[in-house]
Amino acid sequence: MSNANISPSEAPALYDRETEQALLSILFISRRAKDGKPEGQAAYIATKAAGLKANHFYYQDNRLIYEAAEKIFNGGEMIDLAAITQELKNKIPGIISLLTLITQKEAFSDNALRHAQRIIDLAERRQIEAQGKLLAKNAANMDISTEDIKQGTLLAMVEDTATDKTPATEPTCYDIMQMFSAEQDSRHYPTGLKGLDKILDGGLYAGLYIVGAISSLGKTTLCLQIGDYIAAHGQDVLVFSLEMSRRELMAKSLSRIMAQKDRSHAKTTRAILQGQKKWNAAEQSLLADSIAEYAESVGQHLYISVGMGDITPDTIRAATIRHYMKTGNYPVIIIDYVQILAPSDVKATDKQNMDKAVLELKRISRDYNTPVIGISSFNRDNYTAPVNMAAFKESGSLEYSSDVLIGLQYDFMEPREGERKEARAARIEQDTKQAIAAAKEGKPIIINAKVLKNRNGSKGTAIMQFTPMFNYFEEVDGLLHGEPVKTEQIPL
Repeated sequence: MSNANISPSEAPALYDRETEQALLSILFISRRAKDGKPEGQAAYIATKAAGLKANHFYYQDNRLIYEAAEKIFNGGEMIDLAAITQELKNKIPGIISLLTLITQKEAFSDNALRHAQRIIDLAERRQIEAQGKLLAKNAANMDISTEDIKQGTLLAMVEDTATDKTPATEPTCYDIMQMFSAEQDSRHYPTGLKGLDKILDGGLYAGLYIVGAISSLGKTTLCLQIGDYIAAHGQDVLVFSLEMSRRELMAKSLSRIMAQKDRSHAKTTRAILQGQKKWNAAEQSLLADSIAEYAESVGQHLYISVGMGDITPDTIRAATIRHYMKTGNYPVIIIDYVQILAPSDVKATDKQNMDKAVLELKRISRDYNTPVIGISSFNRDNYTAPVNMAAFKESGSLEYSSDVLIGLQYDFMEPREGERKEARAARIEQDTKQAIAAAKEGKPIIINAKVLKNRNGSKGTAIMQFTPMFNYFEEVDGLLHGEPVKTEQIPL
């Protein structure tokens, strides 16, 4: 049974019977999850938590089935075919045939939230289109021009004529108060770096964060360190690594932990990967202690997924849903790095695929109310210029779709008063060579983390010292931004 006659040209855009029935089929999965609950029951709970309502379904039969499932669940009973059939036998002619058709569809509980979000999105698009048509009709009746509409003179009319909202979806004052006082809206995760946390109002909130830098400036190291810190404090973190192996990332973390414990006996990532054959007893003991600390804290909540050309935003969404279905928690997500996500459309340009990927990552952060951190690389044109918004422009819609943009740069990159262009270029070249040489010797270098965009907060610069040899970022106290730093100022 359909709500309306649909032309073939309209149907794919605003109506999706297959998705609606695919979601309903998931509700009837009877196999048990690890927690002992039927997967279908867990999927129903997840879709309700995502905001799905019966009136989001376009097709009336599908809407009635979801309403019946809601009634059965609220009554404390199990959602199954027998209960649904009994509930709807007098409401939908041929209910048994319809349910047989639905249950014959492939049902994967991992897809429940994805289907729910599409159903919600289509319902919102239908409502927007209906309001637009009503607005255009009223504008024509009142002899108001298209230009007037563009200039926003019909805002009041939109509010007055948008009458197709139902009492069930129209927010009350209480709903709005609940919306802005909800605990989940204030949930955030400190990064472990006080200067950065201060700029970010305490840490990472739900949203899309993009961390960009030139090669070898520590962007992966910084994000992994933040992920480890969040995991060590009890929050699940999913890391999608598109270049490094799981073993490499764990070795980077162990190198950092060793340096935090005892820098004199700490080992590099390469040394840890090569093995302990030539290590002395103190070094072997330090690694053993570091492994134990990692396993007991970080390892309990950090999950690394490795791919090579096969990880897409859809892969990330599916893994997020799967994680929630197994644990009941939405994880913080880290992608290293966004430019090498697999293309969603092989016929599209790189920029088009990047735009779509970034938009989907933003939607993932919104749908699951969690921080998503995407690591981005700059091209060589940005090696000699201070980091700025323009550095992100070539990477699709990173600049526009992200909530927070963070750029890393050497501290000496900022222009100095009275410095000529040629003199600055020569200084940058010389300072860069010195910084690279110092890093090779195991000495720390000063890095600025510039928050260039913060949709819901402040911007600023956090100054940190970075020891590439041991994959370690630390706070820097007592230094001013842009102040020349001598090696002896930094404790080793």
